[in-house]
Amino acid sequence: MSMISSQTHLATPDDFSDNCGFGLIAHIEGQASHDLVKTAIHSLSCMTHRGGVAADGRTGDGCGLLLATPVEFFRGIAAEQGFAITDNFAVGMIFVNLDETKARDSQQVLSDEIVAQGLEVAGWRDVPLDLSIVGDIGRETLPDFSKCLSTHPMIWQRMTLTVNCLSHAKKQSSAWLMMSCFMCAH
Repeated sequence: MSMISSQTHLATPDDFSDNCGFGLIAHIEGQASHDLVKTAIHSLSCMTHRGGVAADGRTGDGCGLLLATPVEFFRGIAAEQGFAITDNFAVGMIFVNLDETKARDSQQVLSDEIVAQGLEVAGWRDVPLDLSIVGDIGRETLPDFSKCLSTHPMIWQRMTLTVNCLSHAKKQSSAWLMMSCFMCAH
């Protein structure tokens, strides 16, 4: 099928059938609701037809939900762990090595880089995992998860570039870091 439309446009929606796209579910007035979350989860459960589940029937392709930052939740975490976050803060999802020593080392390298950029790490949170729902295929490459909280809201756009493009003098450290953790880009 030609991707060039016979009409005045280069392509039409009928020309594309290789993916399901995405769903957007929101309250028109921005109100948070557990019903919205349940509806979104149900919508994801209707997507297995596109190959989003591996042969073990339990390992997914990483699809999920993007939600507003739960500010009060993170304020509670900060208070529990003895650090403070400002009114305008950022949370970064970091995939770290399952080996606790490597995970802590990579967190320290990231913290040092953040400070070197003139920014501040407020604290770290280890994300609890429910491994009972992880499929066998997923377990083979499963990382651990950490949240890094910063008092600078634009930190992750800046740090994704910084960590991935460390100077030549830090090249060895950068290679080690990239093997020990992965920072999600937003």
